[in-house]
Amino acid sequence: MSTDKGAAMCDMMDEFFTPRLHAALSTEDVVVSEGPSEQVLSLPTGWSMFSTYMMADDMAMDVVLEPIVGQVVIAKNYLGAAYLPEWGFNGIGDILIGQGYQIKTFEAVNLTIAGDYMTPEDNSIDLVAGWNMIGYLRLEAAAADLALADLVDADNLIIAKDYLGAAFLPEWGFNGIGDLIPGNGYQIKTNTSGTLTYLSNDESYRLTALEVTLNDLKHFSAPLNTGSNMNIGIADEAWASTPQIGDEISAYNSKGELVGSAIYSSPLTVITVWGDDATTTKIDGLMNNETLTFKLWSKRYNSSQEMIVREWIEGANAYQTDALYHIGAIEPTDNSTNVSHFGLYPIPAKQELNIDIDLSISETISISIYNLIGELVSTYTNDLTKGFNTIQLDIASLNEGAYLCKINSNDGVIAKKFNVIK
Repeated sequence: MSTDKGAAMCDMMDEFFTPRLHAALSTEDVVVSEGPSEQVLSLPTGWSMFSTYMMADDMAMDVVLEPIVGQVVIAKNYLGAAYLPEWGFNGIGDILIGQGYQIKTFEAVNLTIAGDYMTPEDNSIDLVAGWNMIGYLRLEAAAADLALADLVDADNLIIAKDYLGAAFLPEWGFNGIGDLIPGNGYQIKTNTSGTLTYLSNDESYRLTALEVTLNDLKHFSAPLNTGSNMNIGIADEAWASTPQIGDEISAYNSKGELVGSAIYSSPLTVITVWGDDATTTKIDGLMNNETLTFKLWSKRYNSSQEMIVREWIEGANAYQTDALYHIGAIEPTDNSTNVSHFGLYPIPAKQELNIDIDLSISETISISIYNLIGELVSTYTNDLTKGFNTIQLDIASLNEGAYLCKINSNDGVIAKKFNVIK
């Protein structure tokens, strides 16, 4: 190639490649989107907690909630400062990124917040000693024990709970929350002031996590969410007779109204009990210092028995909002009798009926089967030992229908109804 042709070739290559290399390597006038342009918050009916990772043009609480203002009863921050739309009062001021807020709505509603996405790694959350209400800034959910691991490692987390009162208790290795979810808010109690920084969306939390204990009730109803609650822990060693998986415990106020319910879980059961809702005229939960009563439902026998707390390791039988109590000993109220437990299964029965009897001392027990018109059908005598006993009765000869099983002990008679099917 001649000199002229070579120079022309270089010029052509320079003209072709230079602008393309410049465009590939340059960051001038390049706008990179690092997240969504809006967030949709789904608020349920009644009390809940929310947060946002969006920075809107105006973050005043009344401005952000304006699209759903007709459904808002009240919103509060962790200090109790309130936004009251009915009175046109905003005592909160601006919504802060990383903070959570409690809200009560008349019905379920969606709220859309548009603006700039605030990345979790660039927005650390300042925490005060005591109770805080925090937001969750990542785009994907993460297990509560992993997302809050830095606080746990620093021994600076006592409890975290969601708007349903489900708790994460690091000291007891109990995670009833499951995942932290974008858009939700969470209450946490710390020992000292500090900061919390979530991982960036490009990073992942480690895979190991605590087993999640969800409050999947089958028998007792879920109590009314009144916006204020406390948590009570019951370790396995506290039970006079340890429940079985599938059993449930419930709590009641002085009027006999359900204020708490939880599944039994091992090695720790956590029940959330609810206080009164100050936004209503009706007393719909526990008042401060009000006593509780408890019941335990057995899945195996489909029966309930009243329970009494003999010892409190932490706290007392007196409700206090946001308290964390620990029961040391709980037993059936009729534990003063020799028969501390009496159960029948299966119900309905076909060929055989199993009877479980738990005795405080060894004793000879008489078992009688009656039909519902009071006629004695059969009777059995058994020498039983102290502790748990199981007796199997052959009922193949019984006709289909309802019967009564009576246990005669030195303390008296206990009876339970059962059905026979063919």
